Amino acid sequence: MIVLLCFALIMIPWLFGRSFLLLFGRGSGEKMYRGDFILTGWIICIGLAEAAHLVAVLLGQSFSRTVNLMILMYGVLGALCVIILSVHALICRRSRGRGRMAMKPSPIGRRQMVFSLLAVGVFLSQILFLILGSCEYRQWDMTLETVQSILETDGVYQVNPLTGRPYTAGIPSRIKILCLPYFYAALCDLFGVAPQLLVCRVIPVAVLVLSYLAYYGLARFFFPEEGEKRALFLLIVGLLFWAGGFLYGVEGFGLLYAGYRGVTIRGAVLLPMVVRAGLEKRILPVILCVLAEGCIVWTLYGAGQCLLVAVGLLVCGRIGKEAGSR
Repeated sequence: MIVLLCFALIMIPWLFGRSFLLLFGRGSGEKMYRGDFILTGWIICIGLAEAAHLVAVLLGQSFSRTVNLMILMYGVLGALCVIILSVHALICRRSRGRGRMAMKPSPIGRRQMVFSLLAVGVFLSQILFLILGSCEYRQWDMTLETVQSILETDGVYQVNPLTGRPYTAGIPSRIKILCLPYFYAALCDLFGVAPQLLVCRVIPVAVLVLSYLAYYGLARFFFPEEGEKRALFLLIVGLLFWAGGFLYGVEGFGLLYAGYRGVTIRGAVLLPMVVRAGLEKRILPVILCVLAEGCIVWTLYGAGQCLLVAVGLLVCGRIGKEAGSR
């Protein structure tokens, strides 16, 4: 089942993201790449999980019932996406040969090959660390305990995961909105994966992959025609992740020790996406990232940073534009 889970974590977001960007992206989109499909699709998956989560929390429905609702939403959206991609493939087939000829890829230089191999080596070493490492820093977070309590009680935020007893004073409304424990519990329930394995192994690996995809998007923006610099950029990012593993609170530490947390996803995935979208002046990815952050990051952990970064980029862009026109 773990193989099926990993396959679903790649293909379902790709299906959702590819269809979404075909409808609402830039069409052929010179600045789009396959990683955008997976990144966008993951945000859509979080949104669907948030919808089912809110039904459970606000309407008092059981966890198992809302999981069935989430499956229905995924199924309907998946069917629509298949139709969209099928129509798009048919249109492309009919127009084949009438467009411009594809350009031959530029040859890969020796330095680019070396940087690429080193970047892949750093990435694989981090994957191996996540698979063989331990959740020794998990004591500062109750995600795993919350996931286990959801599965055991068939209810969402009904009992204190530390005591196993119902909440007496209630919990803040802002926490009730956070959907990651529900999302993880749903994955455990659907694929029969143990919560410890999913939270401490599978999700951190998935988040690390998403982070590299997000930073590769930045590399493509900064160096669109320079593969050597893109490879060097990713190598530097990977080395910074390793260096950050010794500093609590930075993205590298979060990726290597707490990749399941919302703040890690925000810092290592959403913020690079916002920076790139802001530089490219694309509003839709910014909106998606801001909404996703609202679903996964608690206010006390600085919720709203995606919006602040987007506003900062907008203000800096206008200031630079006005300065350039003088």
